[in-house]
Amino acid sequence: MDADAALFGDALGCDERLPIAFSVDPFDTGAAAAQALGLLRALALIDEPRDGEREECDPQTAELARIEAKVDLLLNLFGAMLRERQPVLPSTAVRWSRIGARFLTAAAPPSTSGLLRILPDARLPQVLELPARLIATRTEAEGVTVWARFDALDTALEAALERHVFSRHRRQIALARRAAAAQAPLAR
Repeated sequence: MDADAALFGDALGCDERLPIAFSVDPFDTGAAAAQALGLLRALALIDEPRDGEREECDPQTAELARIEAKVDLLLNLFGAMLRERQPVLPSTAVRWSRIGARFLTAAAPPSTSGLLRILPDARLPQVLELPARLIATRTEAEGVTVWARFDALDTALEAALERHVFSRHRRQIALARRAAAAQAPLAR
């Protein structure tokens, strides 16, 4: 489909199951962009190589890994508490890139421009809100497939979004390789 080519033809895409919704509520594009950039930068810091991915094994690194694990636990607990207070976004299969996203929703959005609201990481309760406009919709038996292109992203935000999608894509590949390696001894 042409909409897929527009969103994923020149950009790395990532397929995930994420909470996502298209909102037409009034918004401030500048504030939404600043908040999105801050969230993506925080996620990049959180996703730096973990203790299992580090090569060095000195005592200082081991202590840092323990502190990171404790912070992760606190983030998970805090995130769970805050998610209980926020409206729940529907979770669905999403393909997204630095350019936009394709996802299934219950009904077609009432407007062609708004905010695409994505919960990019279950560890944090903060929603990524990106100005977007619909470029296509298709009615399916399960609902409506929506193609939304991010609108008016500055260079820094687009770069941060591209790094985040790349990181998620790389993580998926690593998990698939580990699963294949775990299955390989069973196949013999």
